[in-house]
Amino acid sequence: MPPVAESTFAGSTFDDAKPFASKVRIITGDQSVPVPDGTVNRAETFDLDEPVRRYRLHYELNRAIVPSRPSSAGRALGAIRPLTSAQPDDMKVAVVTVGTGVLNLSCPALPLSLRSCAEGTPPLLHVRQDLPWRTALVIVQLDLPD
Repeated sequence: MPPVAESTFAGSTFDDAKPFASKVRIITGDQSVPVPDGTVNRAETFDLDEPVRRYRLHYELNRAIVPSRPSSAGRALGAIRPLTSAQPDDMKVAVVTVGTGVLNLSCPALPLSLRSCAEGTPPLLHVRQDLPWRTALVIVQLDLPD
């Protein structure tokens, strides 16, 4: 997995963000891959018992939110991208967000007509289409809790 602290992918808005992933779970079929402390904040390698074509990666992203300025008080932006690296070029990524404060999702690497990419209803929004892993960047607009 690449360094999670790498936030320049989302533009200068996120230059001061120092993201890390917690509660990390890697699931392949019915197997769970151990993640020490469930936290990833630097490049790490996790060995799978056998080759897999599909896996799920669940995590909470921390410190990846910045205030949205100018905007309403409490409004913020978050940047989400896959934690994985060195994947086949045709690998697709599904992005799902969970949270009552999530308002919208934007996919800046998609063509302009597809950039507003949210589907669903809060608290469960997801990206309308699977994204190529190399360009799977999602900007989340949200209201922070009081």
